[in-house]
Amino acid sequence: MPRPRSGAFFLSSAGTPVLAVGPRATFREITTRIGVRTEEVHPRIHDLRHRFAVQTPIDWQRSGMNIDEQITTLSTCLGHVSPADTYWYSSASPELMAPAAERVADRFGGVR
Repeated sequence: MPRPRSGAFFLSSAGTPVLAVGPRATFREITTRIGVRTEEVHPRIHDLRHRFAVQTPIDWQRSGMNIDEQITTLSTCLGHVSPADTYWYSSASPELMAPAAERVADRFGGVR
């Protein structure tokens, strides 16, 4: 690997930043070849990030881990400044909303 000519995290073999168009084209080709991409369905790389952000706390919950104790790790992986930004993803998952509602009810009272 030549000496990096950029401070970017992802670098080409020439030491220059990898442009988004390359990974997008590769992702498009892979999803087409495996049959995920169709005329109606157009997956995006960002969909993988969203899936990771939603599925990771679900997996933690299923394994008995405390999501609140782990959320900073997920937040860091996603590059969020604050774990509050990461909790937004729980609104996309009914499976995570029920336990969250229970925690709110336990803390502040409420009907179950």
